[in-house]
Amino acid sequence: MTMIKILFILFLCISVTASHASTLLLGTKRIDLDLNGFELVESKTAKNRKTYYVTAILPGTGINFSITAEYNHQILDSAILREQWGRTDRNNQLFETCIRNYRYDKFAIVEWDAVTPYGTYKHINAYRAEGGICVNAHFYCVDSQLAAGQLLAMLDLIKINNSTPDEILEYGVTLYRGKSYPEAIECLQNWMQNDQCGKIKDSKHRMAIVALGIAYSSYGKFKDSREVFEDAVLKDPEYPLFHYNLASACAGQKDFPKTLEHLKLTLKFRDNMDTDVQLPNPGNDPAFKELNSNPDFKALCKDWTQ
Repeated sequence: MTMIKILFILFLCISVTASHASTLLLGTKRIDLDLNGFELVESKTAKNRKTYYVTAILPGTGINFSITAEYNHQILDSAILREQWGRTDRNNQLFETCIRNYRYDKFAIVEWDAVTPYGTYKHINAYRAEGGICVNAHFYCVDSQLAAGQLLAMLDLIKINNSTPDEILEYGVTLYRGKSYPEAIECLQNWMQNDQCGKIKDSKHRMAIVALGIAYSSYGKFKDSREVFEDAVLKDPEYPLFHYNLASACAGQKDFPKTLEHLKLTLKFRDNMDTDVQLPNPGNDPAFKELNSNPDFKALCKDWTQ
């Protein structure tokens, strides 16, 4: 089902420099990395927008750092995360000699050595599951100069804090754009439930409602999408985008009388549309293809172009 999409202007979710902090947004939590002095090697985001990967080096020391951070509510315990993710690492033959498993603060640690032609490397993998996020932080260096304890101290560079409401909204929209609809719904619902301003006509509020409703429909939950937009048009009855998306949700439920009703209201209020968003002609929208032979729908589409 196709629904109109808004052009969302987002802040970058990853912002890493050699001398500044980096923030990774992951739902209601955020990871703040103090990479002051590190030189960035790579930062990337998975297509589903649920996983970040950052690598960096500390020049002059031989210390390498990487972090994999994932939005994941399935694993809630750091030790379980270590067992599950660490098993994958071991299968990839990263763990040549597992020294020991232990705890450090809220991290479950694997400390290990790898013998290479260039020397023996000391590795620390630190796993942490908390508040819907899973983290694997990896530090390593040639063991001749830096002991494991010094690498462990670098875990203090990783801070997990609560996201702000704007960050939760931003990340929910980012997940939607990555087609991670269940996670997007979770974030956007959280934002809606905790947003007490009640400014339904505020652009951020409108953006959250549209993203939530589209995420529901894209996930095949037309009933939930319809409820989102029905509530929205009660509170903001002259905003055409709510009516258009409500018409689309009704079409998904094959409630064609209501579909036509809200398309007519969309046309009535279309001058209230945001300046950077253009309403498509519903005759070209696959969401309404079952109405293509309906005379009222044809007349409405004709009026749309005038």
